[in-house]
Amino acid sequence: MIKIGNFLGKEINGLYLEYVTYKSKGVKKYKKVFNEIKLKMSNFKFTSLFKEKLTQRIERFTMAIAKCEKEVLKICTEDLKASRKSIIDYLKDGTSDLSFTNELIKKSKIDKKELEVIKNLVSKYEKNSNQLK
Repeated sequence: MIKIGNFLGKEINGLYLEYVTYKSKGVKKYKKVFNEIKLKMSNFKFTSLFKEKLTQRIERFTMAIAKCEKEVLKICTEDLKASRKSIIDYLKDGTSDLSFTNELIKKSKIDKKELEVIKNLVSKYEKNSNQLK
């Protein structure tokens, strides 16, 4: 069994760093690097402890994303009076860009002070969502 600290693990970590760099800069080469990672990972044997830790981390990310989406949905439906279905459609796209809320904010008939609070909340959840990527 290959452990994460071995050469292959270091190589995958290096490829992941390369992938993140390319993706953040918008370079299309990130897809090629991602495919290399997939290929190397297919031959990689994980220890049960590593699998458990990875599963826990994924669960934490999933819960954090669900919490952000739930709060954005609540803000949009209760405060901005948007339809629940349209908001869910935006969130299902898996986007962390909450710019669609700008249109809802413009259409809403809420006083400026409340609108500012709502904008701040939405931007807070957008930042949280971006950090989870």
